[in-house]
Amino acid sequence: MVYKSPLKTYSNAKGEGRLFNVELVDSSGDINCTIFNDTVDTFFPVFEVGNLYFISRGTVKQRNGPKFTSSSNLYEMTLSQGSIVVPCSDEAGDIPVVSYSFRSLAEVSQLPDGELVDVIALLSKVSEVTSVPSKKDSTPLIKRLLTLTDDTGFSIDLTIWGETAEEWNHEGGNSVMALKNLKISDFNGRSLSTTRNSRWEFEPQVPRTHQLHNYASTQGLDNVQTLSRTVGSGTGPSPYKTLRDARDEATGAGGKAVFFSTMATVTFIKHDENAVLYYMSCPVPGCNKKVKVDEDTNMWFCPKCSKNYPNANARYVLNIKISDDTLSEFATLFNDAGEQLLGKEANDIRQMKESFDPELDFIFESIIEKRFNFKIKAVEETYQDELRVKFSIQSIDVLPGDAKVYISYLAESKNILEKITQLLSVK
Repeated sequence: MVYKSPLKTYSNAKGEGRLFNVELVDSSGDINCTIFNDTVDTFFPVFEVGNLYFISRGTVKQRNGPKFTSSSNLYEMTLSQGSIVVPCSDEAGDIPVVSYSFRSLAEVSQLPDGELVDVIALLSKVSEVTSVPSKKDSTPLIKRLLTLTDDTGFSIDLTIWGETAEEWNHEGGNSVMALKNLKISDFNGRSLSTTRNSRWEFEPQVPRTHQLHNYASTQGLDNVQTLSRTVGSGTGPSPYKTLRDARDEATGAGGKAVFFSTMATVTFIKHDENAVLYYMSCPVPGCNKKVKVDEDTNMWFCPKCSKNYPNANARYVLNIKISDDTLSEFATLFNDAGEQLLGKEANDIRQMKESFDPELDFIFESIIEKRFNFKIKAVEETYQDELRVKFSIQSIDVLPGDAKVYISYLAESKNILEKITQLLSVK
């Protein structure tokens, strides 16, 4: 079993229900298996990603179109209370970890809207996070655009969502990604989007990985034809605003996020013995889900992967106070911004905290009263029955050539000149 979805609820004319699905793979291929309602409680605890099973008395039927899975199998399976699932202790042998049915980007350009596909391509660009209102109720949705390129000479935008988009920690370049269950869309030309069943891995051990690296090194990634239109996608530089301007714009905006850049001074970092500096996350690259210790196994359990791991990674979640000449506000930093601020990985800070290293206080105190160029998200949220604007630092600009210099005086001077020009134009 190579994939297990989270529990899902649904509602139709027959009422409400629950389900989850698993992807089963043997040496002949893969098949999607769905478990419904009362059977969920029977089989959800049994299935664990990476384990082998003997399965009998399942029901096989022709699958309900390609929109639910990218599997090449024309059939799908369901389990009932009469089905039998028994763990197998044999070695996996030649059974693959994940079964892909890769389509090139040239093929994606010709496939119908809404179809699910598997893609292997180079991650050529990572854009900043943005926020868009949902079509259902205008709730703000966080997204990030990744640009994928392959050796057919095409590139395409892939949208990732929510927590995955906010905590994405891979840079664009020449990394090869294998992605499963991406949804094709005609939005902004032709684009791809992740679904609840999407998953991916970096540098998969398949021949296409070498072919794509060879293409990047010999042909480059610049002279390609894009399948996506990025006009109005919000991937350009964040506009400059003061903290007060951003707060005022986010106030009363109905939860619509404001993304902006500003220069501010760090005046406080919460780092006492009771402060939360990080959380423990899944060690699988790209997952980053919060994990907890399983009391029965004394290992780290990931609810997303449904698997125990002997180790986990610390990821930053810092609370700091920043000030400019208009306002002082608390802001939250996550992993990438935390590493830029402190110059250390969260695992290093964890070791120092657990060993009571006296240098830890020095690291935090050395940041106080220093100025940085921040890229920030401001959004109005409800906290303890009150509306307030929450600031989250997305990144900290580090100037080329000197990792210790964070302030772009040229950019700041241009911003000041623009504000002076605006003031002079007011009659």
